[in-house]
Amino acid sequence: MKIPTWVPRPKGSKERREPDPAVAADGMSTPPKPRRRREPRVAFVLSGGGNLGSVQVGMLRAMAERSITPDLVLGCSVGALNGAAYAADPTLAGVRRMESQWLAVTGASLMPTSRMPGLVQLLRKGESVHSNEGLRNLVDTILGSHDSFESLKVRFECVATDLVAGVSRWFGSGELIEPILASAALPAVYPPVTLEGRRYVDGGVIDNVPISRAVELGAERVYVLHVGLHGRPEATIRRPVDGALLGYWIARNHRFMRDLSNIPNGTQVVILPTGSRPELRYDDFSRTNDLIEAGYARAAEFLDGDEFGSLPKPSSWLGRLGLGKAGVVVGPRLPTDALSPGVSDRGDDGDAEALSAAIELVEAASPHPGDS
Repeated sequence: MKIPTWVPRPKGSKERREPDPAVAADGMSTPPKPRRRREPRVAFVLSGGGNLGSVQVGMLRAMAERSITPDLVLGCSVGALNGAAYAADPTLAGVRRMESQWLAVTGASLMPTSRMPGLVQLLRKGESVHSNEGLRNLVDTILGSHDSFESLKVRFECVATDLVAGVSRWFGSGELIEPILASAALPAVYPPVTLEGRRYVDGGVIDNVPISRAVELGAERVYVLHVGLHGRPEATIRRPVDGALLGYWIARNHRFMRDLSNIPNGTQVVILPTGSRPELRYDDFSRTNDLIEAGYARAAEFLDGDEFGSLPKPSSWLGRLGLGKAGVVVGPRLPTDALSPGVSDRGDDGDAEALSAAIELVEAASPHPGDS
């Protein structure tokens, strides 16, 4: 039963009117004080993962169908794009639109190749294999009229890496498009993005699955949509840039493992399963529909299962008293050896290793003798 917020007045009593806070003593109106931003309770964390980002769309559909919604969305790389799109329209209809937009993406549209001399010069400078114009067009198409963080319906932040300082920077206000492009500027694949005089690359270089940011902002339950590589992957290396990318994926996954080992009391982390995934080159978008459906099927099965259903609801006051219990619920298909204690003891070495791998990627983008 809903408890009324008003109290009946006795008969004959006069109603007492409180002074309007928006009107000063001199009768002049004053602007209302800004409301304090309350701490989020439920956060969605969307990782980087390149063309595997379509798996996140399937996961989001499964959660939307079950009315699981966040009050904070954090994104990195392709997760920044998906996170912003979801925050703009956090409904099942909005997710369905994301699906349609993902199905229209091709390698040629997102990563156009060219034989023009300008591209040769770009490669010789070691900047990137592709320009980011295709990515910019995709971001513009997906976000439509949403051109600022403030225009989104759910609080959203994305992370990028300062290429010179080697530190992560979070963006959560002001212009929206450029920070997303910076967050998704995968070294060697896309060029760095300059913001306020600083050069930024993919946020995943330092923080590919930003669980710690969600905890820092006060989230009590964190849903992790991690579609990058878990553990040590097996992949076919055909070109120098493929080998450099593989080393980069491995190195940046260490931060995720470390963060999982440091979950504080009162915080629940729910890692959604990804399902089986085909081996794809970074520019292959031919299996997008299969990836969406795989992400949906595995997430739906997990969310309807007993393990997830038995989770207690987040309790903010228990967490603040330190009486809550930290919990990591791992969906099926995440290898158990990916959570081995030995990996989580790397300290900051994983960050330095990932940054070093990113710099190697830029060098690998330069042409090599015999490359076609």
